[in-house]
Amino acid sequence: MSKRQWKCNLSREEIVRLKSEGRSVREIARLAGVTAPAIQYYLNPEPTKRRTREFYRNLDENKKEDYRKEQRRFQGNSQKLSLILKPRQVRGGIAWTIQELEYLQENAKIKTALEIAIALKRTYHSVKHAAQRYQIPLK
Repeated sequence: MSKRQWKCNLSREEIVRLKSEGRSVREIARLAGVTAPAIQYYLNPEPTKRRTREFYRNLDENKKEDYRKEQRRFQGNSQKLSLILKPRQVRGGIAWTIQELEYLQENAKIKTALEIAIALKRTYHSVKHAAQRYQIPLK
C-alpha cells in the first residue's frame, strides 16, 4: 500500500468473496465506501503502468489511434457515470423507506450488516448508521 491508509468498510476476504459471487466492482465499491479503481487496485495490487510521453512516442500510428479512441471512450464513460450518480450525491442521502426499515428490523439479528446492505442495495455504512439511529441491534 502507499502512504495513504486504506479506508474501506470491508476486509480483503469480503471483497474477494463478493467478486467471486459475481458482484460488479462498482457495486462492491459502493458497499465499501470507496471508489471502483480503489477496489480494482485492492484486488490486483500490481502497480499499474503509467502511460508516459515516452510510451506514447514509441507507438506506431495505428496504436496511437487506438490509444486515442480508448481515452475518448474512457472520458465519455466517466461523464455518463457522473451524470448518473449526481442525483444520489444529495446531502443527507436517500431517505429510508418503511419497507427497508422493516427489513432491517426483521433481519438485524439473523444477517450481518454487509448482507443487509447487499439485499437493500445500500452501503455498509448506511445500514450501520440506520441501525444506530433507530436503535436496532445488529448481529
